[in-house]
Amino acid sequence: MATAARKLLGPAGFILLAVAIAAAVYVVSLRVGLDALDRTAKARLAQSNDRFLGQVTRFQQLVNSLARHPQVGAVAAGRADLNLTELFLTSALASGAEDIFLVDPDGKVLGSSDFQGEGAVGRVGGSIGKPDYIQTALGGGMGWSHGLEDKSEPRKLYFSRAVFSETGPVIGAVVVSVGVRPLELEWSFGIEPIAYFDQAGVIFVTNRPELALQRDPSVSLPRARRVQFPTDGLPEIFDYRGTELFGHDIWSDIQSDVLPDAALVLTRYLPRVELQAAIFQDIRPVQERAFLFALLSAALVGLIGLGLWVTNLRRRALAERLIAEEAANEQLEARVEARTRQLRETQKQLIAAGRLSALGEMSAGISHELNQPLAAMQNFAENGKKLIEKGRTELASENFDRLTEQVDRVGRIIRSLRAFARKEEQEIRAVDICEAVDRALAISEIRLKRSGVEVERSGFDAPVFVSAGQVRLEQVLVNIIGNAIDALEDVEARRINFALRRDADRALLSISDTGPGIDAPDQVFEPFYSTKDPGSSKGMGLGLSISHGIVGSFSGTLSCRNLDQGGAEFLIDLPLAEMGDE
Repeated sequence: MATAARKLLGPAGFILLAVAIAAAVYVVSLRVGLDALDRTAKARLAQSNDRFLGQVTRFQQLVNSLARHPQVGAVAAGRADLNLTELFLTSALASGAEDIFLVDPDGKVLGSSDFQGEGAVGRVGGSIGKPDYIQTALGGGMGWSHGLEDKSEPRKLYFSRAVFSETGPVIGAVVVSVGVRPLELEWSFGIEPIAYFDQAGVIFVTNRPELALQRDPSVSLPRARRVQFPTDGLPEIFDYRGTELFGHDIWSDIQSDVLPDAALVLTRYLPRVELQAAIFQDIRPVQERAFLFALLSAALVGLIGLGLWVTNLRRRALAERLIAEEAANEQLEARVEARTRQLRETQKQLIAAGRLSALGEMSAGISHELNQPLAAMQNFAENGKKLIEKGRTELASENFDRLTEQVDRVGRIIRSLRAFARKEEQEIRAVDICEAVDRALAISEIRLKRSGVEVERSGFDAPVFVSAGQVRLEQVLVNIIGNAIDALEDVEARRINFALRRDADRALLSISDTGPGIDAPDQVFEPFYSTKDPGSSKGMGLGLSISHGIVGSFSGTLSCRNLDQGGAEFLIDLPLAEMGDE
């Protein structure tokens, strides 16, 4: 008996749990959906209110403009016997107004847009009395009202503004009458139903014509005002049952062919026009979605229960499978360990190969770095020897001084490379880029003269200090100058231009030539890339690659491009140094 009870209690309890979870999911989904629907309703109601108030503003601006019109003022003051029909009719057609007329302080019509003269409003000389919107205008304010002259007449909005004499007193009022139906036609009929209730609970403006002039006596607005038409005899609004759900106003069981059976109703009072706007959002999609989520959650709980039941039945088989898998895992771990040992041996071999490759690149770099200063030393030695033979000892002494500088330069280069090999910090200090260019040109002077290359410089009027290494910067310049000399061998106009300028906290040095340019300027900084003939003794294609790395170590950039007028340009961009770095 006890065992059977436990068997029945298990499924029953699980069913109760599924029902409780489904109910909770339905409530949460319904609340979330209503909150989202409320946000949508607020946005769309705000759009509708902006559209309606924009229409109202258009006619308020019209009545303000006409009240200040000289002809209107002249007729109201009795200074001129003018016919205002053409002016008012043109304004009405342009703005969409139905009638425009001018009255004196007693309500007598002095001018009208109705050229046929039908009715009291259209007949000049007739009287419309002094309704509240006329009284408001005569008091100096903006008159506003709505109403029907007769229940069979179209709905109308009235706007009025006082006409002042030149000395100040009010001498009349301009009234603009606007039909409501033409305004509603400008609205989209694809949106949710929207209605504007007045103080008597009458729907006076709406995007659903079937709702017009229906009345809801329960509407209560913050500001009371006399309604301009009789409300007795108007149809009562459809039956509905109003409730509050999660802070939202919900109408259900709505007896209307225009509105949904159940709707979220959001209202906003518009004090500017003394109307209450209401939007009706259908909540059936929200209810259906919440019900669908509840069914899905119940199905998910059922699947979980089914899975637990199947799992319980297959527990023994699963235990056997786990034992088999454990044995397989042991074999797999043994294989992984053996493969790991092989990978470690391969890694050691790759590290050894990498060291050999790095040694080769370092040897090529050292050779290239020392080649140019050694060539300069040879040139200075030969020149000194010739000068001594000619008895020009002073010039020979200068050559030997330069030779000494190059010896020091070689020593500094070796120290720099040794520091690099040991991963030491290379010295970066304030270096005068103008002086570096002078030294680089001095080193290359013999090649420049021998090749007949002219040098032009601009922007070197004053020292410009950058953060760099003296020797390494000069080496970059010598390398670029040497490449430019090689590029100018087969051209007639042989010239190298140096241009130095500042840009904010950067120094920009442009080195351009009049040569044929470079076939692939985006590849010149790649190792072993060279534009020289294969087999030539002018380099291995490492100079620009090394120079690019040197400039990068100064927190600068080295770039290359071809000029439109011909030739190539190398641009060295370096940070300006603070004088405290010296």
